[in-house]
Amino acid sequence: MLTLRIGTAISLGLINVGRVLWYRIRKKLGYFRWRLPISVATSGPMFVASEELVADGAVDEAVLRAADAFLSGSMSIFGLVPVAVGTPPDWFANSLSRSRIPDAKLHWSEYGDFSSGLEDIKTIWELSRCSWALVLVRAFRVSGNDRYLQALNSWMQDWLAKNTYNSGPNWMCGQESSIRLGHVLLADSLIRSSDSPTPVLHEFVVRHCERINETTSYAIAQQNNHATSEALGLLLGGAWLKENSSDSTICRSGDAWYMRGRQMLEQQVARLVMDDGTFAQLSMTYQRLFVDTVTMAEWWRGHLELPKFSEEFYARACAATRWLYNFVDRDTGDIPNIGSHDGSALFPLSRVSHRDCRPTVQLAGALFLNKRNFNGEGPWNEALAWLNVQVPEDAEQPRHSQVYPDGGFVMLYGTDESSYLVGRFPSCRFRPAHADALHVDLWRDGVNILRDGGTYGYAVSDDESRYFMGTASHNTCQFDDRDQMPKLGRFLFGAWLKTEQLSFDSSDDKPSWSAAYTDYLGCHHKRTVSYGSGEWLVTDDLSGFQESVVLRWRVCPDVEWSQCENGIRSSLASLSCSSESEFERVEVCAGWESRFYLQKTSLPVLELELGPGHHRVITTISINADVL
Repeated sequence: MLTLRIGTAISLGLINVGRVLWYRIRKKLGYFRWRLPISVATSGPMFVASEELVADGAVDEAVLRAADAFLSGSMSIFGLVPVAVGTPPDWFANSLSRSRIPDAKLHWSEYGDFSSGLEDIKTIWELSRCSWALVLVRAFRVSGNDRYLQALNSWMQDWLAKNTYNSGPNWMCGQESSIRLGHVLLADSLIRSSDSPTPVLHEFVVRHCERINETTSYAIAQQNNHATSEALGLLLGGAWLKENSSDSTICRSGDAWYMRGRQMLEQQVARLVMDDGTFAQLSMTYQRLFVDTVTMAEWWRGHLELPKFSEEFYARACAATRWLYNFVDRDTGDIPNIGSHDGSALFPLSRVSHRDCRPTVQLAGALFLNKRNFNGEGPWNEALAWLNVQVPEDAEQPRHSQVYPDGGFVMLYGTDESSYLVGRFPSCRFRPAHADALHVDLWRDGVNILRDGGTYGYAVSDDESRYFMGTASHNTCQFDDRDQMPKLGRFLFGAWLKTEQLSFDSSDDKPSWSAAYTDYLGCHHKRTVSYGSGEWLVTDDLSGFQESVVLRWRVCPDVEWSQCENGIRSSLASLSCSSESEFERVEVCAGWESRFYLQKTSLPVLELELGPGHHRVITTISINADVL
């Protein structure tokens, strides 16, 4: 195990390990309490409205309903069914369980992310991201009703009174501070034009930049969205202060923060976006978060008339946008549930469901590609309208089969182009969050027929974490009742897998894909997927295990499935498995999936078990198109 830990530390990068240790040392020694002391915010309203921006379009009943629900104390958390949060909300309550933080007055550096008194800290942070500000601003803009502006200012005044600067859990994370800053400044841009900003907002931006600036090294060490989000926070906050502050000292600080954030963003985009467009976290929802981040950076750059970013920045932003576009379901806007999912949905400027990625892709396509990714009028165009971005005349090329060798993803379209398969194979450049090697998702006409289990939560029980992040919650094979990689920590696997024998063929008559890996104990799995004659064919070659191997197929729970000989079928589709070896067990079991953070629901799972030996299992998947 020590050898595994040393090897994993080398894979993570010794410099990054050192950055994390240095952050923890400074935290323990009280450096941050000295550098960022607790202080009380200036009282008064945060937002002022410019008359020319009010009631400037048709009334949007959907946004008014959402805003009215907020004013009645009801709000959706992580895309779940709305729950009572209060008005103003209780900033220190878990909105789902109603438990509260025992002491919310400590300096932020005195909290631990997963201490027992906090349960899942994300349930506390979510309301303090202030995404609700954009809903209230939009409601005020379309209706001209002052009660939405009054509520916006009342909630922000309450937040500042309860969350004094650098005090309490909502200041713990530099990324959360950046997201909050981004939402508040975007709300300000939608409601204020020529008027000067309020002293409260000015101070709010300064204190947030100070907070973000102190822990950027720790963010960079994570090699994930923390670094890009915090870079955006500094870039945006600093540029805004340069534009809006009359204090020369603050302007100089703003310029320094802007330059640091801009440099950091450029560096992290170059480092974290692979050549094929895959973002480092190997996650569909974090790919969306990254695209939202760079899209906001580019929109603000143009809005404040700042110099353009580098050519490499735009090349990688374009690649990441096209990547996400290729995986978004064109009928629903949904994406496969692959990789980590923390419920994040930033900068809500449209009336779509939580998992609908079309607004993100449409806005990013307009800004980076100058292409229209979705045709016609729909909620995917709303963000562009709010931000005064024109819908491009030229349409992006249709989605197509493609392999992403750097990130370990593949998209394979059936020859009828109505069904498609998404596959995963190992990528060892960045740390894997799930043991999901050779998992496949299958979709047809907006229905996710074969699906991934998701993440569920970051602070759940060990058994739940092991299940959702482990091999058992994916459509792949599990050797000897263990994960494909050993778990070394809450978010860390060791012995990262490497892809062997990768092949890809996008020919029109029979598209196919194949990849393999050998794990740290010598177990070997090769999977080949092809489409032909209206059926998907999955061939698994398995060897090297000691006791047993289990092949799992996790199927859509929205229809009734029944077990048949070596398979499962429903009105939607049928799966039939064959092997020269006799299956020791064929069983339809109850499994779990999590499509929304902290929500899990059951679904049927076909499990086929084989004993020791060399085996080949062939799964034939037929879809009943008449049902869809």
